[in-house]
Amino acid sequence: MLDAAVTGLATRYDPPEISGYTALERILLRSSTTEDISETVKDYPELCGDSLSVQLAMVKQQQRKCESVQVFVDKINSLHPAARSLFSQVEQILNLLLTICCSNAEAEPVLELQKC
Repeated sequence: MLDAAVTGLATRYDPPEISGYTALERILLRSSTTEDISETVKDYPELCGDSLSVQLAMVKQQQRKCESVQVFVDKINSLHPAARSLFSQVEQILNLLLTICCSNAEAEPVLELQKC
């Protein structure tokens, strides 16, 4: 009974979808190998691991210590549009991270709403 409760709580408050976003954030904030990056982005068809690896190296060369996603957002936003276009993969990850659904509320079934 206790195992079922723990599993239920883990599923509710630590869904597997969030771990994918956590992995994306980790490759932005920490040094990662090309293999790690490719493995992390394999489930995202809009991302290319090799290109992302090169772009992250270029960003991190300019900004040695990246403490948060906001640092990356500020860095990318400060670039001239022509230079910004060189970091399309980094922008794609930032867009994914900044649009995470943060609610754990479940939608009510449509049929319930129609009964009213």
